[in-house]
Order: sequence, then structure tokens, then C-alpha cells
Amino acid sequence: MGRDESALNHLQVEVLTWISIGCPDGVYVDGYSHRIVARGLHRRGLITVSGRGQSWLAAITALGVERLATPAAPEPQQEVADVNALWQRVLAAGGSMRVDKSADALDYDRLLRLSMNSSVRPFAQKLESKLVGHYGSMNLDIYSTEHLPDRVLPRPVPVPNKVGKYHPLVQNYLKDREWQYVSKDHLVRAAHLLQAITAEAELRGLVVFDPEAGAAALLPYERRKVGRIPFAVKAAAAVYTIRVREIPGKGASRIAPDYWNHANRLPTWQRKRGFEFIPTGNLELVVDGRRTAYQGDIYRDSKSSRLEELLPEIFRCFEIYSLAAERDKAKGEREAATKKLRWESAMAQARADYREHHRRTVLGAQFEAWQNVNAMEQFIDEMSATVAAMGDNESRSGAAEWLGWARGHLGQLDPLRGPLSMPEEKEPAPDELRPFLNGWNPHGPNSSF
Repeated sequence: MGRDESALNHLQVEVLTWISIGCPDGVYVDGYSHRIVARGLHRRGLITVSGRGQSWLAAITALGVERLATPAAPEPQQEVADVNALWQRVLAAGGSMRVDKSADALDYDRLLRLSMNSSVRPFAQKLESKLVGHYGSMNLDIYSTEHLPDRVLPRPVPVPNKVGKYHPLVQNYLKDREWQYVSKDHLVRAAHLLQAITAEAELRGLVVFDPEAGAAALLPYERRKVGRIPFAVKAAAAVYTIRVREIPGKGASRIAPDYWNHANRLPTWQRKRGFEFIPTGNLELVVDGRRTAYQGDIYRDSKSSRLEELLPEIFRCFEIYSLAAERDKAKGEREAATKKLRWESAMAQARADYREHHRRTVLGAQFEAWQNVNAMEQFIDEMSATVAAMGDNESRSGAAEWLGWARGHLGQLDPLRGPLSMPEEKEPAPDELRPFLNGWNPHGPNSSF
């Protein structure tokens, strides 16, 4: 029988119990491991977390009180020890090590899944792995890498019960009845959620704009996905479109052809469905942009949490994506600098190789010329003997003249009769270096062929 993944382990129970009695001081004084566990409890709707640093505060929810009454799932002590030992081995190896999965009985895949809850996990680090070697190889590289979510704590996002004046973009959303994606009874709640997002975004220095009017700020693939969306948020990492939708109920029937006259009176977003829309009152927010999931990051009402409680996670993700963008930019700059150095080194070596190639070419040409001269000398000696054997007549005079010219020409061809020196250096054209660059482009480290 498999383990019940919905139950709490001993560490989660310990932190949840501590929060249930008011987070007394002096219990967790050795870092942020308890806050990492608390964040997981928050995502499951068992607690609420607000603030950061000295202002960090957690409170148990009704669902948390109920769950606390459920005994913690017993976690085998050997498994806990194996997870901690795995972390210690990776750290002792400098952050990366290779194991043979067939060499011992450890379930490395499971240990890696459990590694986030290890008591020895360093702050903002996680374990990842990849198979290496030939097909079917059991060699596994396990390494520690950065876990950015640890560095960003969610901050509260207040949702108003009443709104005196909506943000202009929310006003436009309320006026655009054809594309609201929310039934009339739940439109006010949707507007309050959007109002809370626009207000919080501007409070945090983010730009909120109409994606259709500001399409120039979007990448081409982002423009194609805009559609009729209330607004977009320009964060440090990218532009994110935000859509609110009501989750339809199950069992909707297709709109019958004889029903189209009535259907034409429906808002466009319902009519385009082709099926009757069954309201549920459950809403979802879809945040779409760079680094989000393929269909966007989806936040929705559930049995354990409401959208209002999930808004802090949206803004937390904006910060995480920004940190990831900064990290990737710095990594890209380092890789570009390294690539440039490698290209410059390759170019320097290519010039040296070209110079040697040029010298070998000149030497080969001189040797070939010297061989030709030696062969030609024998021919001229034979020519001289022939001329000497001729009588004193007009033909001999012409032959002697030709022999004299041939001897003079032979002296010009002999490379050993002139001064010997190193060949004159030649500055190669970029394409002349290409054969010596081992795949590099002579026009630059990032140039394409």
C-alpha cells in the first residue's frame, strides 16, 4: 500500500503545531527551514503567511486545525537518514557527485523527491539529477542547484469588500459585457480581484496597461495570445497578461440549432463556446508570460483556498521570475564572455597555424623549384654538349644563343642562388583562417556561417 501523500510528515506537524500555539519565540533559531515548511503548508491552505524578515507572521486556518487532528504519517527513520545522508554526500563532494543506481539498494528517485524536506538542506538550494553515459546507463549525476522560491516570501494583497472607484482598466472590463468570461452574479467579485491586482501592482512599482493598446511592449507570440484580456502587468522579468474566468459546471449540453436565436442574445464569450454555460461561482486567474507554464500559471478556487488567498502567490512569482531573469542574464553574460575568450584564443592559434602553414607552403614551393632546377641543369648540360658538337654554322649560332638564355633563366629559378630568409609575413583574410578554427567563425564568436 502506497504512502498517503495528503498526510503530514513529522516536520510539517511540528511546524503546524508551533504556528497553532502562536509561533512562540525561541523554538526555531537556526535559520529559515521552518519558514520553508510553512510555505508548503500555506500552499495547502493549512496556514496563512504574511510579511517577511522580522515582520514574518503565520496563522493557522480552520482547515489546518482540522488537519492537525490527523496523525502524522509515520516516516521511516531509515528513509529520513538516507535523505539527510544524500544531502551531506553531495555537499561534501562540492555540490555534485555521480552514483551508480545499480550499485546499492537506495531508491535515489524517491530520495530526490523527499530531499526538499530534509533538515540539512541549505537555504535556497535543491537537488536535481540527470542520467549520464550511454543508453541504459545507470550512472546518475546528482547536484545541488539554486532554488529561488526560498528567497521570496509572499506578501499580503488586500482585496476590497467595496470599491469606490475602479481602476480605468477594470472599468473597461466591466463595460465590455461581451468578453467578461464571468456570469453576472459573480462579476463584482471578479472585478474586486482585478482591482486588487491593479492596485497592488502599482503599489509595487509595476506598470499596468491595456494589452491591446500596448501591444508594442509584447513579443510576437505574446501578441497572438492576448485576445480580449482586461490588462497586462509589466514586471521586471517580462510582460504578463492576466485573465479572469469562471470555471464552468459539468454536464453542459450543446446549444441546439433551433436555439440560436436565443443564443445570439448571449454574450460573445458564452456564444463562442457552443455549449451552454453552467455557472459555478468558482473563479480562476490565468497569468501568462515568459517563464510561466505552457498554458499560463493558473490560480483557482478550491475546497481548501479561495482566489483572494492566492493573490500573494501571483506577485511572489513575479519576483521569482525576475530573480530567475537576472540570474539567467548574468549567466548569459558570463557564458558570452567565456565564449569570446575562447574565440579570441582560437583566432590567435589560427593565425599562428596559418603562419606555419604559409611557411610550409613557401618551403614546399622552394623545394619543388630546386628539384626542377636540378633536373633542368641536366637538360642544359645535354643541350650544351649538343651545341658543342655542332659545326661552325648559322644553326650553331642560334643554338648557342638559346643555350645562353637557358643558363641565365636557370639561375633565376634556383632558390639557393639568392639570399635565404624567413618568408614575408602575410595578414590573412578572415576566410583564410576558417580551415584552422575548428568550427569557429572567423567573423566573430556569435556569427553564423
